[in-house]
Amino acid sequence: MHIDPNSILDSLPLFGAYAEFHYRFKYFPFSRYFKKEPEIYFDAPWRINPNTLLPLFLLIKDAHEFPIRLKNLEIKVYDETAQEILSNKIQLDKTIDTKWHFAHWDLNLDYVGSVFIHTTLEIEIQGKTKIIKTDNLRGSSKVPLKTYLAAEPFPALNGWLYGDVHLHTWHTTDQVEFGAPGAMTMQAAKALGLDFLTPSDHSYDLDDELDNFLINDPDLKKWQLSRKEFRDLDGSHPDFSVIGSEEITVRNHKNKNIHFLHFNDDVFFHGAGDGAEKWFKTWSENDIYSVLKNRSQQTISVAAHIGDKPGFLEKILFNRGSWESQDIQNYALDGVQVLNGDPRHPNFVIAMKLWVAALLKGYKLGIYGGSDAHGNFNRYRQIYIPQLLVKESPNQCLGLARTLVHAKSNSKSDIIEGMKAKATAITTGPIGDMNVTDSDGHSTKIGETLRMTGDLSLHIFGQSSTEFGKKMKWFLYGGDGVGEYVVKEGLATETINVLWTIKDTKRLRYLRLEIHSKGNTVPGVYVSTPIWIESNES
Repeated sequence: MHIDPNSILDSLPLFGAYAEFHYRFKYFPFSRYFKKEPEIYFDAPWRINPNTLLPLFLLIKDAHEFPIRLKNLEIKVYDETAQEILSNKIQLDKTIDTKWHFAHWDLNLDYVGSVFIHTTLEIEIQGKTKIIKTDNLRGSSKVPLKTYLAAEPFPALNGWLYGDVHLHTWHTTDQVEFGAPGAMTMQAAKALGLDFLTPSDHSYDLDDELDNFLINDPDLKKWQLSRKEFRDLDGSHPDFSVIGSEEITVRNHKNKNIHFLHFNDDVFFHGAGDGAEKWFKTWSENDIYSVLKNRSQQTISVAAHIGDKPGFLEKILFNRGSWESQDIQNYALDGVQVLNGDPRHPNFVIAMKLWVAALLKGYKLGIYGGSDAHGNFNRYRQIYIPQLLVKESPNQCLGLARTLVHAKSNSKSDIIEGMKAKATAITTGPIGDMNVTDSDGHSTKIGETLRMTGDLSLHIFGQSSTEFGKKMKWFLYGGDGVGEYVVKEGLATETINVLWTIKDTKRLRYLRLEIHSKGNTVPGVYVSTPIWIESNES
């Protein structure tokens, strides 16, 4: 692969990416993980819904540079006691010489609990036979894939849909990373229990030529191809929606590069400031306000992973900054992504503080959560130090952090309508809902605004499962414009169904619900967008 020597790399870890290991600096060609082989990865969802076949994926990239012949594949699946529950040998006998190739096998496993998938692939390359276990990335662990076969689907309440709103596909491809094809991503999402996806590939990747990520294409063929792919996927399954989106690099109020999730706009927004395509070219074409001013009417704009803080080299080489209070406190902004993968990460706490500070000042911002996965349905294998080290983690996978949207149906238009109404919540496990009724009988739901006087009747619902921890602790937070306080809290097992009256309502400006549980994979966290309250006396 020809690489422009003017391109540069981020030397800090990336979120969940299949590792692109063919890139090398022209004047420093050593790379510890470089191989004259295509990238070969096996992948599978980290969990699947009950009565669902487990899809096992094989993804091969750059075989047009390094052709191979697939000979045989052995799949073995073991339970938690190391007992074999499936063994299958498949004769492949197929030459792969294209840039992208992916295949999958549906595994029928009559089992509940965690399973471990061992894959042994026999290939022939340059006349030699090689064995690939799990992947061929030098420095990775090669440990089997682990998937939880659920006894119950995701907890469900009427009208709420699950989606991952921050993920990348194969249209995000550059010097260190690439994602999975859209069809493969959708199949994994359906198996694990999602209802919709918003693929949000990088603006600085979507304006590249189809076969060279270092040359921009003024005709935007890659962007156009991605829009068609997502429209076709959206129409391919009546019970699943795919909303074409974009992660735009924009300038904040300090002219530092930050990221913007932009859902459902058929207009492309340039943002090349941190694309690492040319030395010291860090100026992005759009700032926050130009995107919000020029977006289409049915577009949702969300501040991406607002708790993230750039490292030293990211600041120097890419002019990266952070979302700050002055950027988030914007009446045109639809929402903020506070959860980006594992809720135990300190960035989640930072993001929650920024969001709450904006709520207290009267900004009505919906809450969002996503994985930032680049493929990686089971674990991510990423470039950690370019040319030297790779890193693995199980906690940045597709659908691990999810956004809930209250919608009339799972059609794209209804999901967008729910987002516009700010009827959103985030979860890694339990699910909740609430409504408020004032003394005049007016009922208000999450994301809506209630104008009222007098007492409030509040109804709180919640649900969890064995997988995500049946024991729940819930908190109802109130905001009064100065600070937040706990209005009521409680403990529940499996379900929450609480109704009571709030009499001291004069200082309330909003109410929001949190639920916590102990999940199998990560801690269960649920946070709702508020119900806003405006007094008729104000």
